[in-house]
Amino acid sequence: MSVQQKRAASLILKEHFGEIVEKVGTYCVGKGPRPLRDIIRDTKLPRDQVQKALCCLIQHHFVIFEVNKKNITLYNAWISNILLRPRAPRYIYCTKAIFGYTGELITDEILQHGAAAMSTVVDKVVSHLIEDDLAGDEYEVKTVFADLVKNHFLQRVKSVHNDEDNVDGMDSYNEDNLYALPPGMNLQGHGAKRKRTIEEQGQTTKRQKTGTSQFTSNRSSEIIDEGILWQVNFARFHQHFIDEDIVSAVTKKVDKFAGEIVRTMLKLSELVRDPLSPTSQTVSLYEISQNLSVTPKMEKAQITQYLSLLTDEKENLVSKTGESGGGMYCINMQKCVDTLCQNVIDNPLFKKGLVQDVL
Repeated sequence: MSVQQKRAASLILKEHFGEIVEKVGTYCVGKGPRPLRDIIRDTKLPRDQVQKALCCLIQHHFVIFEVNKKNITLYNAWISNILLRPRAPRYIYCTKAIFGYTGELITDEILQHGAAAMSTVVDKVVSHLIEDDLAGDEYEVKTVFADLVKNHFLQRVKSVHNDEDNVDGMDSYNEDNLYALPPGMNLQGHGAKRKRTIEEQGQTTKRQKTGTSQFTSNRSSEIIDEGILWQVNFARFHQHFIDEDIVSAVTKKVDKFAGEIVRTMLKLSELVRDPLSPTSQTVSLYEISQNLSVTPKMEKAQITQYLSLLTDEKENLVSKTGESGGGMYCINMQKCVDTLCQNVIDNPLFKKGLVQDVL
């Protein structure tokens, strides 16, 4: 960890969360794992202020904690997440481009709080849409939220406790648990709203509170998500940004059809791809042709010609690995990233020090 990173983290915390959070966060960044008593003593802040600051930092995933063998809780800063905070507008814009205004509001709401329950986010987004004189469709908001989870842009916050009170009785989190929607959220795609029966419309839900309007009490009534919090999956956004840069590079080098073929190959493996793997998962020509969405529609012979061109390129961004299914192909992710980095370095603006964000 460099001095510049520590200074940047300190400035980010101060700008977004104030001096007290900045002081506690900077201490955790510089000192490593420390118990609460050490943080209080060394920062010379009141106990309640330190506790509130730590709660804020933990809520935003800037600080993690663990209990050591002596049963003492140690707090440690996660500086990589702190340094990602200035990228929040880019994450929000990305979800707007893919999932529309509703997706933008959902991501913004979760980033503001670090973590939030689905029912809370749905209520606030519906209210925001109504304030903007837009149709506050609860079912649409739930559907967009589910799509964000389905595409791994949102994921569950891992539960601290592993006891019988744990959500859904999960003793440990695997990949499926991280993207499991709360009970009652079995949405089937997009489109028409689900028609509610007379019994459903008249049924009193557990989330109804006395003294609230019927409109408010009906919101998110089907979501049973007590104790289930959601956070933004930064790694998934970064993967998406790299994929888009790869598609853009191929489009500029060849043409838009070659770019769309590469986009389809990346799309087919985006949710199961190992981010550290030097190649993407192998896909067949049949899978590519079935999932390729370009106008006019390309025949398999044309797709094969483009794939042959991409495999024959000097950079070898695409490799042929087999003959089954009309031909098996994969993308050389390591070579793609190397090419992108080289393009940025060769950029005249980068040489003049005007390019700040490489990917």
